[in-house]
Amino acid sequence: MYNNMKNILFVLFFCFFIHTPFVNAKTDSEIENAIQTELSNRHPSDTGEFWLGLGTHAPQIIIQQYQVSQNPYHRTRLLAGLGFFPQDIKALEFLKEQAEKTNESIIRTTAIRSIAHSQGEKEIEFLSQFLASNDPQTRLATAQALKKLDSTQIKNLLDNYLQSEKIPWIKDQIQNTPTTPIRTLSIASSNEDLVSPHFHGTWKGFFITSGSGKTGLKSQKISLVLTTESNRILKGKIEFISKNKTKLIVPFSKLEGNNDTIVGQIQLPSTLSLNKKNQTTEFEGKLTQESENFLLKINFKSTSGIIILQKEI
Repeated sequence: MYNNMKNILFVLFFCFFIHTPFVNAKTDSEIENAIQTELSNRHPSDTGEFWLGLGTHAPQIIIQQYQVSQNPYHRTRLLAGLGFFPQDIKALEFLKEQAEKTNESIIRTTAIRSIAHSQGEKEIEFLSQFLASNDPQTRLATAQALKKLDSTQIKNLLDNYLQSEKIPWIKDQIQNTPTTPIRTLSIASSNEDLVSPHFHGTWKGFFITSGSGKTGLKSQKISLVLTTESNRILKGKIEFISKNKTKLIVPFSKLEGNNDTIVGQIQLPSTLSLNKKNQTTEFEGKLTQESENFLLKINFKSTSGIIILQKEI
């Protein structure tokens, strides 16, 4: 009898233990604060270890913060964070919803990469539909995400897709896709003063400044064109696109680069500067690579506004 009683007590203790939350589990408020602190960090370090360290309840908080955020850069990082919770059904459903319904290419491609990262081959059918997207960036991101899964089924799928892809640049990047993690770019050159050739081209994204509303932020679509004039000197102009589709083109008054960094000056028009006057301000831009996409973040010296851009193909 004693042994039977001991076994019963052991089972009851075990059940109690596995159903009792750990005392050091983070509260909703602690998770929110941790995420906001990381998103506001000028030098992001939100790796998988960071997101998983928030606990299994984190996806619900991540989704809530995404829904109230108007900052495109923060939203992409939140979607990327959801990709580290493969067992969370709501996280997967939300990522699928963003991939299917958004009109923003960078949001769609981030959601696609997160789904591929968290679910792997289980979501081949869902992911493969984006290989037929009208958006080149979406097709490229999908193919690259699928390629990293590395299976015979995916190889055959991509081989068939490449036969119908009409843009040579996309085909070239898919066939030569490196499987490298997020990193800061560096140029393989004996002369470190050379500006990265990856700056050259057309970029699209958002100019984010202080505003009204719950988040205290507002964003405006922009397009940026950069050309390299020499080893360090660049030329460029920013096209600001308002909600009513009117465009304002502003050239850089000074622009030079070194490796993965550009610095310069630009005169922000009164409609965009915080003091409502034409304002010449210095800025610094940093080039990074996320998977196979190039991103450019520009910080201004005399204004709180930032620019987040993704390079077009």
